[in-house]
Amino acid sequence: MGVDWQFLPFPKLTLDQLYDLLRLREQIFVIEQTCLYGELDGWEKEAFHLLGYAPDKTLAAYARIFPPNHVYYGETFPEARIGRVALHKDWRGKGRGHMLMQESLARVESAFGKTPVILNAQTHLEKFYNAHGFSRAGDIFDEGGIPHILMRRPE
Repeated sequence: MGVDWQFLPFPKLTLDQLYDLLRLREQIFVIEQTCLYGELDGWEKEAFHLLGYAPDKTLAAYARIFPPNHVYYGETFPEARIGRVALHKDWRGKGRGHMLMQESLARVESAFGKTPVILNAQTHLEKFYNAHGFSRAGDIFDEGGIPHILMRRPE
């Protein structure tokens, strides 16, 4: 199944793309996970946005990506960061999450070169991210009522 991948900095997003990504993230992180928190955290403008559109033009896959040496919640991180990894519920369980991570990592490398990458993973997804070269890099912490861990992938 073909996916139309688009990788854009915030100023290049169309209003429709912005609406699509915010709607998908809200559906997953707020509604499905019943997590009442500020999904719009103010960092969209600093990030690149990877959008994966299904053949029917539905946004099916998304990731928010920050370049190396980005500032996030007042702290500077030397690694690139992948976050807000989201896959439409109709696309889950078919290996498409792995496709999204492969595309995310490929976009990090093509945009920023070979660089370490970090992400905050929900603990139940640790093995999924292990399969993409990530390993645990910190203790469990709470994010929006869901246990997470910092994970790191060397360059």
